Amino acid sequence: MASKRKVCVLGLGSMGLGVALALLERQFDVSGFDINKQACKSFAEAGEK
Repeated sequence: MASKRKVCVLGLGSMGLGVALALLERQFDVSGFDINKQACKSFAEAGEK
């Protein structure tokens, strides 16, 4: 069984969030961080693991 690729996106603004969501759609294991708590919340609601 192949393992999932792990990616961390630093900065979840308009570009970083888009990249993170695209990676999630492609079955990557994505973690994200931003100093803006609302950006982190938006990412978590979209499916962060």
